[in-house]
Amino acid sequence: MVAAAHSGLRSTEDQTGRMLTVVRAPGVHVLGHPRGRQRGNRAGIVADWDRVFRAAAESGVAIEIDGQPFRQDLDFELARRARDAGCLFALDSDAHAVEELVYSDIALAHARMADLPADRIVNCWPLDRLESWLAERKAGLGG
Repeated sequence: MVAAAHSGLRSTEDQTGRMLTVVRAPGVHVLGHPRGRQRGNRAGIVADWDRVFRAAAESGVAIEIDGQPFRQDLDFELARRARDAGCLFALDSDAHAVEELVYSDIALAHARMADLPADRIVNCWPLDRLESWLAERKAGLGG
């Protein structure tokens, strides 16, 4: 399951607690577009991201890198911090139409700029490893 905030995205109040609840929830596989930002429209969620990333790493929840040009969420700088916390990642185009599938290249570019190892990107895993991780997260067993 992908969990993503779809409310409170313009709030300037700290939402660390909310994000911690999500990454610690049984059955959550991926924290989708974590900040919920949109370039030129909203800055996105304010949180202690290092703390959120540590909790995600402990829980085995992957952090999405969304390649949609107006999101680019996480950007490579925050992705590095998530990498340093031990996070897994899921690369995504956030495509809502076939022609937007190319946005996955932007997610890949951010992953490369953040120097993410392929073994921490769930999209790069062999099927058996991916299925095992999905089953563990679904059962709420963590990472």
